[in-house]
Amino acid sequence: MTPDQADGFLQRMGFFDSKGSVIRHHKWSRSLISEDEMVTLGSHFNGQYKDSEEILLNLSAQEKYFEIIHSTKYDLFRQELIWLDAALPEELLVADLGCNTGHITNILSHVRPKSRFIGYDRLPKAIDKANALKSLFNNEKITFEVFDVFNVSVSPKPDLLLSLQGIGYGLLSKPHAEAVCRIADQEAFLILIEKFSDEELATVTSNLSACRFNLLGKDSLKVKSIYLTGTITALVYKRN
Repeated sequence: MTPDQADGFLQRMGFFDSKGSVIRHHKWSRSLISEDEMVTLGSHFNGQYKDSEEILLNLSAQEKYFEIIHSTKYDLFRQELIWLDAALPEELLVADLGCNTGHITNILSHVRPKSRFIGYDRLPKAIDKANALKSLFNNEKITFEVFDVFNVSVSPKPDLLLSLQGIGYGLLSKPHAEAVCRIADQEAFLILIEKFSDEELATVTSNLSACRFNLLGKDSLKVKSIYLTGTITALVYKRN
């Protein structure tokens, strides 16, 4: 997938490329919601409140906030799509853990039509939005379900577990890592794209290794987006 192709998919979803400019993003967003709402959003993006992440996740499923909030990570989504298109095999059962509004899951289902995708998230409104987006690509080999991935039993078991800033930090907990490992097939892959520190990465890798998921590869994605700039780590684990 080329950058232009990734742009096409993201813009089809309704996202816009802010080019890393807070001013441009603010100007565009202000045409969709009020100035006061923009100020409140900015406070949450800056993490001024303990529940900011939860609020943003819920707001992102609402129609008027959908493109505004997700466009803050436009460059990250572009980098993820290009990397995943090169990394994903052609025919798998893929479970996207913490899929939120399912925008990436829907795009991947289009570029991997021989694969089947299941998106899990604990927020009903996010799953409602994910199902609404399915019509853009008309791919019936994709389903979205409301589940807490740390407390779910799946059958058949997926060949690939995928988490894109979804449940990554939850894997710092050994019980949570064990719960996720129980979802997967005995020879499954696990892909994480997350902004881990070295210490966090070591802990997650240790927890997964205890479940026989061993680190196969690590890539760095350079990202420059509103409220998210720096290096994001793409990790591939294989169960054996």
